[in-house]
Amino acid sequence: MDRQARLTFIASGLDLNEKGCSLSWEFIFILPERNVNVVLSLEPDPQSEDVDGSPCILIQRINQAAAIDASRPTLPDGFRDSPDVVAEFIAHGVDFVAGPSDIKLEGRVLPSGEAVWVTYYWDQEYSTSFLPKCG
Repeated sequence: MDRQARLTFIASGLDLNEKGCSLSWEFIFILPERNVNVVLSLEPDPQSEDVDGSPCILIQRINQAAAIDASRPTLPDGFRDSPDVVAEFIAHGVDFVAGPSDIKLEGRVLPSGEAVWVTYYWDQEYSTSFLPKCG
């Protein structure tokens, strides 16, 4: 749709588990050539009786943007996968098994320009680098 498309946000569903798996994921892109925001959602087919065995469906929502700022920060191409990120959060005390049942993972760019993975656990925000660790 746009060769200049840039990823700005990733979020798991509220069912993120201790392995970094979620049944649903959402991705937000800006498409500057078309002056739109696109939200792509992957989730189980709601018509399926077996959520775990259901094929994924892709839902696409396109929203016209008043004006897209070309300098808006976007996520880098390379990133740490969710199992690695969740393992780090577990090492810092986040409990994806016995803790709150609505934990999710977000990949976003902070106002400082730093790309991070974020989760919330008992009213505390945990964050770590979005980028793969060197070495």
